Amino acid sequence: MRLTSRSWPADRRLPASAYRRLEPAALGWRRVASRRACTPASQHRRSTMAQDAIALLEADHQRVEGLFREFKSAGGDPAAKLHLAQIICMELTLHAMVEEEIFYPAFATAVGDEQLVEHARKEHQRVKELIARVPQAENLDGAIEAIWRNALEHIEEERRDIFTKAKASGMELATLGGRIQSRRAEVATTVQEA
Repeated sequence: MRLTSRSWPADRRLPASAYRRLEPAALGWRRVASRRACTPASQHRRSTMAQDAIALLEADHQRVEGLFREFKSAGGDPAAKLHLAQIICMELTLHAMVEEEIFYPAFATAVGDEQLVEHARKEHQRVKELIARVPQAENLDGAIEAIWRNALEHIEEERRDIFTKAKASGMELATLGGRIQSRRAEVATTVQEA
């Protein structure tokens, strides 16, 4: 799901200047040499020093948890809440994408637990369905709260079940981390060009 200003109903859209805050640089992405070399600033490393996949995914969890806390503390500021809701949806969409494309297939191969992967994919699907409803939600707080409850349950299960098994399996977590970073860079390039 691609989130743009056109993804939201006209009466729920922020001014164009607010969407610039959703551009890669505003979200912690930075340009390095070329568009193909863009990576999240918080995860910028030389390609030879790829981070562990679990560390990257856990950093996503922590970033989203922080965004949810920020959303709750935004109080009665509807523009700030809408902006944060869009960022939360974008972050969760990106996180689910790299897990489903890269981490889960490697986990299923290494651990052989297809049932656990299928359960995680179903949880992702549920969160994606909730995200798809956000632009039309009459109660933004309620919509984000529903996403948070589902995401938190998934995060806790992932930490407890998937990450524990992945660490014990001998998976090539650094290699997977490099692939995740590359995929994020590719997405950053796409977002910049959009």
